[in-house]
Amino acid sequence: MRFSPIYLLLCFAAVSSSWQMPVPAFEVASVRLSPPESLGMNAHIVIDDSRLDYYGIPLRTVLTQAFGIRPDLLVAPNWLAEVHVDIHGTLPAGSSQKQAPEMLQALLAERFGLKYHHDQRLTPVYKLKAVSGMRPPLTPAKHDAPGRPPQFSGRAGKYLCEGYTMADLATTLNGLGARQSVAELDLNRIVIDATGIEGKYDFTLNIGTPPDDSRTLTQALKDIGLLLEPDRVPFDYIFVDQMMKEPTQN
Repeated sequence: MRFSPIYLLLCFAAVSSSWQMPVPAFEVASVRLSPPESLGMNAHIVIDDSRLDYYGIPLRTVLTQAFGIRPDLLVAPNWLAEVHVDIHGTLPAGSSQKQAPEMLQALLAERFGLKYHHDQRLTPVYKLKAVSGMRPPLTPAKHDAPGRPPQFSGRAGKYLCEGYTMADLATTLNGLGARQSVAELDLNRIVIDATGIEGKYDFTLNIGTPPDDSRTLTQALKDIGLLLEPDRVPFDYIFVDQMMKEPTQN
């Protein structure tokens, strides 16, 4: 008996739609509103391949970690920042902490009735680029051991970056605005790497140290052959449609 390719395709589609990969879940989990002793300086997060433990963490932060997004890409009610929770979950044997965000999503849906949707929005950004016609004077990293995280140190406007990729630099620039006055830039914009430069490097960002404290971030980046170019690009946002303020019972 012969079957047409279209018939076989329809059968495959029907089977595929009825069979889905199971959503990873914690083996055991507990969720509760945080007691006073979990808040403030005692709030912290511990995650490894066997456990996830959140102490006194705002629900908004839990959501951004569950979806692996920047806080400004989450559109949600303001009260999420005011509700703090303790979450403790045991990962199944053989799983890893890389699966914890998916497990967290499932737990939030089960215990808080989380419902959400994705949507894209054009978002103002700064693209980190190399200065046209100039080879960036970047020194290859001295300590480029596999798995070694980038090192960031310094103060008062002079920062040493060691073992940095350009993506690492973009990430650092996103956080630098909260600590450094950069009057010539709109700090609400996301910085993304668009340099096309591969590898790890050591360099210094001299934004301004006394007595020369008038230097700008633009000048500091130009020292290493880079610039920030304003643009608009589509970003995937998470919109929270529904969520309860208290979890269901453990």
